[in-house]
Amino acid sequence: ADGVGTLTAESKLTFDGFRLGGSDLNRSMVIIGSNTMSPISGGVASCVQGNVIIGQYAQDCALDCSTSYHNIAIGICAARCFPCGAYNIMIGARAGACTSSNVSNNNGVGNMALVKATGNNNVAMGVCAGFGITGPSGGNTLMGHMSFSNGKGMNVTTIGSSVCAASTTPTYCNSTGIGYNACINASNEIVFGNTSVTCVRIAGTSAKLDFRICNYSALP
Repeated sequence: ADGVGTLTAESKLTFDGFRLGGSDLNRSMVIIGSNTMSPISGGVASCVQGNVIIGQYAQDCALDCSTSYHNIAIGICAARCFPCGAYNIMIGARAGACTSSNVSNNNGVGNMALVKATGNNNVAMGVCAGFGITGPSGGNTLMGHMSFSNGKGMNVTTIGSSVCAASTTPTYCNSTGIGYNACINASNEIVFGNTSVTCVRIAGTSAKLDFRICNYSALP
């Protein structure tokens, strides 16, 4: 029988309340941690397979659909509320923890990265990167500490710490923000740097730069 300090050699192993393995379902999964993917033990999630789940409360919600496979969740509460989805990777404490929609092909690396993501094909690297990505948000690439943490977007690219959205309401599309605290305030725009930046320079005497900025015509 299970008990403190007792190792149970059954279809899955338990030790001091921690569980290793999920071979009772014969689904090629790795499950390590207390309350990790806990619905599995109750016979829920009959179609879940091929997941690697490591950490307390990681992917802890019931997964009872045929699309819940080949996910990786590592870290306390990582991907905790995922109901369904495939080919997601969440690494870090609470990465993807509040995602309650069926999502696929999302990669979140960093504590609380993509914590609320409801779209597909997002990549976020950095603490709180893509924290606020909700709604019809997909195809975003967000790199840096708190990069685009307050915005919603489709096919948005941000590189740098604290790159932000001017407003949390609209879904910005096809925009790029590069540099510390660069602020995206419209769709289909490219933003370099923050309001302290006074010069954009290309090194090399032969370099040419053709500006057509926002609603303005070409520079003289």
